[in-house]
Amino acid sequence: MAGACVVGRKTSPLYSLVQLAVCATWLCACGPSDDGGARLTMRALWQQRRASGAAEQSNCAYPIEGGGFGEEIPRSAQIARVIVRNPAAKFECCVAWRLHPLSSEFGSRRRIVLGGLPAGAATVQLSGFPGDAPADGVKTTCAVVAPSDVAQACDLHSCDTPSFDSEPADVSLEEGKQTDAGVLELCGKAFVLHAVPECDGELIVSEQRFASLEYTIAIANDLDASLPGPTIGMAQGTPTPMPCADSPATCEASLPVRLGEPSGCYETVGPDGVPLPQDPGTPCCSPNCELNVSGYRIQGRVVGLQVGPARARVALENMLLDLRYGFDVVPESPTPAPPTATPTPAPSGRSGRLSAEEHAQTLGAGTATDVLS
Repeated sequence: MAGACVVGRKTSPLYSLVQLAVCATWLCACGPSDDGGARLTMRALWQQRRASGAAEQSNCAYPIEGGGFGEEIPRSAQIARVIVRNPAAKFECCVAWRLHPLSSEFGSRRRIVLGGLPAGAATVQLSGFPGDAPADGVKTTCAVVAPSDVAQACDLHSCDTPSFDSEPADVSLEEGKQTDAGVLELCGKAFVLHAVPECDGELIVSEQRFASLEYTIAIANDLDASLPGPTIGMAQGTPTPMPCADSPATCEASLPVRLGEPSGCYETVGPDGVPLPQDPGTPCCSPNCELNVSGYRIQGRVVGLQVGPARARVALENMLLDLRYGFDVVPESPTPAPPTATPTPAPSGRSGRLSAEEHAQTLGAGTATDVLS
């Protein structure tokens, strides 16, 4: 990725306790340095039901009765992402780590060191995702100084929504000093697990100008939440402001969307990360039944599509999930015509009609009389 700095391998994880040290000056955004700079530490705790000795639960969107925050990493948080922003310096960077499986090297150190952030007022936010870690428009990858094998770039083309998220923490970074951001509490959230059309993907439209839609919306089992139904809007052309009183997701909608009834999905994972046996009547939410989530799938269709760019907006009725993204509408491939039979030319120098004997031999039939009769 041009203009970005990536250190380490893509498959490396992040431990749930994160100490983030920012060293080096902001002029060296893509190279580790020990020339002073600001330092920042933080600790991450995840909302969960089994929270022995955990911090007291704060005001999350989906509170757990008797639950709290602890160090156990939820299965629906497969990858973690940190975004650091310093508006005054016009600087922002993003970096991600794998959470499952855990790295023994990183688990023993329990801290990472980032280089390339400027001193001054900044915000730090930590999120967990079930799949890819989207860059959210941040094109610079934070440079990792140590450990050397934990970082991967955030995905510029992903629109994944977080399954766990912290509020941005305000910090003031000073040259040569260490700042403690405190505990970042990551609250569980409803998220889009599967989408057709995909973000920046293609949606095939039929000759009748309609296309099929499919979405899976899920939430971690620990939250024990009943998710409200979704509202899905599709639009093409110049956005036209529309009243939002009835459904915020259709404020820009210009195309009719027809949805079927949601069908439930559910999966459970054991302490060793192995999926537990499923109820035959209830499908998993994720392809490998490994995220320990529940939710629903919903299908439908959108009509009136034209070939070209389009926009989608997926929101829950309580607006605790609001995803907007773009995609391309492409035409359906025409069905190829069946091959036309080509007559076999007659041998040169004779009529194209076979004798009775030749005809019988060709068909494998008995005698010439049998064939002709």
